[in-house]
Amino acid sequence: MLLAERGVTVEVVHGKGGAGGVEELLADFRSLVATFAGGMYGIRSRQARQRLLETVSANTIGDGDTSGSAGGDAGG
Repeated sequence: MLLAERGVTVEVVHGKGGAGGVEELLADFRSLVATFAGGMYGIRSRQARQRLLETVSANTIGDGDTSGSAGGDAGG
């Protein structure tokens, strides 16, 4: 009523589909799955990176000073 009194018309550009909102629900569900999958992939990636850094650190510390042996080969 208020809009009609002021001479305003409302035009619906994207009306509801005949499926009763099922398409919108499926789109929301796909978005949620993609978000959680991306989060899980990120967690796995960070864990793998951390394991790699720990392995490299353990190998470097366990081998002693590797820069001296590499420098010795290059200078000789």
